[in-house]
Amino acid sequence: MKRLVVCCDGTWGSESNPTVSNVVKIAESVRSSAVSDAGDHVGQRVFYVDGPGSRGYLADKLLGGAFGLGLDANLSTMYWQLALNWEPGDEIYVFGFSRGAYTARSLVGMVNRLGLLTADAMIERAYPEALAIYRQRKVDPDGPDRPEWIEFRERHCVYPVPIHFVGVFDTVGALGVPLLTSWRYRFHDVRLSRNVRYARQALAIDERRRMYAPCLWEVTDDPDGGPTGADRVQQVWFEGVHTDIGGGYADSRLSDITLRWMVDQARRAGLSFDDERIEQLLNGRTPVQPAAAPDSTVAVPDSAVAVPDSAVAVPDSAVAVEDSTTKSPPRAHDSLTLFYRVLNRVGWALHPRNPRFYADSWRRLSAPGDRLVYLADCAAPCATYRPPNVVRWAEELAGPLPTLPVGEHDEGADRRHPAAEQHVPGGEHPAGSGSVAGTAA
Repeated sequence: MKRLVVCCDGTWGSESNPTVSNVVKIAESVRSSAVSDAGDHVGQRVFYVDGPGSRGYLADKLLGGAFGLGLDANLSTMYWQLALNWEPGDEIYVFGFSRGAYTARSLVGMVNRLGLLTADAMIERAYPEALAIYRQRKVDPDGPDRPEWIEFRERHCVYPVPIHFVGVFDTVGALGVPLLTSWRYRFHDVRLSRNVRYARQALAIDERRRMYAPCLWEVTDDPDGGPTGADRVQQVWFEGVHTDIGGGYADSRLSDITLRWMVDQARRAGLSFDDERIEQLLNGRTPVQPAAAPDSTVAVPDSAVAVPDSAVAVPDSAVAVEDSTTKSPPRAHDSLTLFYRVLNRVGWALHPRNPRFYADSWRRLSAPGDRLVYLADCAAPCATYRPPNVVRWAEELAGPLPTLPVGEHDEGADRRHPAAEQHVPGGEHPAGSGSVAGTAA
């Protein structure tokens, strides 16, 4: 058995950039080998692909950034890597940020629909037909697969192929890609595939660009015999804008929080990391507590925001961090430049009732039908951080927010809200921070 780790970077993202994304940091910190619980040697292979527009020349930057040129090539590259290297019993881990998250989710969806091409099928150049099948949409999402899909799988593929873990940072665009290119990629399925055992997404509370609409998973039902509810899926809102969540700013204190969280989730699912390398990537910064404790004067009903004790004394693994030259607490960058303010007006004119945004372009953190959506406890409202969309979410609920402890040693998620699961057997909380070790196989 081995672990195959796919890492898909976001637009303009590359391991050679002066500042890199969390996807690069994950790729750099996965150990090449590990030891299983049974004491067996387990190889871990990492496959990394640059994001669209990362080749360095102007035309590529423009075409990759504005139109997503390269998405199909990246999907093809990662699919081929899995087809060449996967063997029955191997575990697949997939990570992505921004358009890389789109690539990651498309890869998972394609494997869910078709499995992986055999060596003979690859030699016979069956991949274009496989991609065409993935782009086809079901008339009834809950209906049976088309006969031609089944025939193609039986003739060319190994099927089914499970995905052990998928972790993405702020997938954007109603169809996974921002406004300008959505029409090109309408085959993308936002439902969470049934072949996924564990799914995690970190989302940006403070991103206000309408062409960066958050793309949450539609979670229907869980596969038989695997983890369920919050043990299987967590979609968690963190402080910051798009790049604060996925990484890439020189001041990485906010993206360090989501990096620690995602690494912890994957580690609990079985992936082995080089802890020393993780700390090096975090620059050895010293954890600092938030500037103020959660503020009880937030202008919402007293019962509307449930802030656990862990939001006051935030776990070391989840707090913001700072270096010796920075004294102020980390705060979200401003991504809403004049250019994007103009685009926001265009986006509002074209789609004034986008369910993912309020009228003032703040993201709606939970829309009708959303499930397993949480607020990170370190992003709970306080005297210095009270984003309007978090306050509105609390007002809409007229009850406690579904708050999730994001530290390494937290016990569970607050599931006292319809966005989370209602029933917890035995009155116990789920794994919360993603403690998947020991979950029923």
